[in-house]
Amino acid sequence: MLDKTVMYSKHQQKEREFAAEHVRRFQEWTYGVDYLMFYNVGARVWIQHSLKVWEGAEVVEDYKEKILKVATEDGKLHELSVSSDEKLPPLRNPDILIGENDLTSLSYLHEPAVLYNLEVRFCRQNSIYTYCGKWF
Repeated sequence: MLDKTVMYSKHQQKEREFAAEHVRRFQEWTYGVDYLMFYNVGARVWIQHSLKVWEGAEVVEDYKEKILKVATEDGKLHELSVSSDEKLPPLRNPDILIGENDLTSLSYLHEPAVLYNLEVRFCRQNSIYTYCGKWF
């Protein structure tokens, strides 16, 4: 009989592999096969932060050999070791979309983009209502 923890960890691994494959296919479908071209100097990304959850950063060197060098908005440099292309940090939306009323109009609709947009709307613009798509 298999140990439940072993079964659970195998299940988690399969879920992670499925999610990574889904992300890869989505990126290929959305951006074409070469979506990595977006990770060059000047690209804006979100990186994980222990207190803020997500922090804005800008790519300072083109992504190559599983290394992405970024500078956060407060000027700190980070060298991110990326285990696979699917693990690259999420891209940020253009400035023109910051605080957008309609979340479905964001170029990139992922966790950091939604959280940041809601923060801007609720905390900075004092706009308490945000549209997030049609409900059926």
